[in-house]
Amino acid sequence: MITLAIETALKAHENKKRVGTDIPYAVHPIEVGVILAKNKMDDDTVVAGIIHDAVEQEYLSLEEVEEIFGFKVKRIVEKVYIADKYKKGEDYKVRKKRTLDYLREEASPEFKFVTCADRLSNIKMMEDEYKTVGEKLWERYEEGYANRKWYYQSLIVSLSQISNYDMYDEFVKRVQRLFGEIPASIFINHDLSTIKDKFDEDVARQSKWLTEHMIGFVGKIIEHFNINKDENIKDDVKKAVIKTLEIYKKQESGDNIEVEYEDWVNCVKLFYILRQFLRFNNAWIKENIGINYLAWYKLYDVEFRMSIK
Repeated sequence: MITLAIETALKAHENKKRVGTDIPYAVHPIEVGVILAKNKMDDDTVVAGIIHDAVEQEYLSLEEVEEIFGFKVKRIVEKVYIADKYKKGEDYKVRKKRTLDYLREEASPEFKFVTCADRLSNIKMMEDEYKTVGEKLWERYEEGYANRKWYYQSLIVSLSQISNYDMYDEFVKRVQRLFGEIPASIFINHDLSTIKDKFDEDVARQSKWLTEHMIGFVGKIIEHFNINKDENIKDDVKKAVIKTLEIYKKQESGDNIEVEYEDWVNCVKLFYILRQFLRFNNAWIKENIGINYLAWYKLYDVEFRMSIK
């Protein structure tokens, strides 16, 4: 079945080239299949990865996919095709946000695997081409550099449920090399009001660690990663970030200040909101702050009855 999928891809993309290059387009779907196979995916998922562009480019119908390759392959390809298909009136960012939301909230593991392999193949080519043509690379893409950077960095969050696979690790490393450090705003999906009932403040107040160290812990993170300068963070979160950093710097200067209860609660909420960002940067945190954040987070989750959605 995989051989037939490769033959189908070669026919579907015959005489086509990758954008702005002389590279045969068929190299891409075959590479997607290789990535999936290396990550020990089953044959149906590998086949779906190889032929999904043939459906997007209307060489094959979904009915033909089912007839030739079976229902499971058709189901995977159909989801990939529908989730990322342009809708009338949508611009690039609206379309991609819809795809990212689907990946994070609804997508099957197979959908995530194919998407990760597909985008990994794309970014490998972009990296190679960037070494040759530099910034002119981004002129090839209608959406431009900023939108492409936002999308690929956002994929890191939306695909994080498959983070134990080698292809995800390689994807993350290549995104960072090409587009730079991942900003905190990519990981923030909440505002302060949405989590007001997510943890027990009365119980949290009993934690000596929380009351004595939380502002220092979060303050160091904000300062190092310049989270206060991230223009895409929601307004209420941004205010809490700035206030927490202000208190932290006063404490570091040895000023004797009294922390308002509301500011302390907002700092705990920031920790809660930033949990994915903190996990993603856990190596730096352990090395520079000297705390096993993940172990503490698990303890906090149990001891203080946080209900994380």
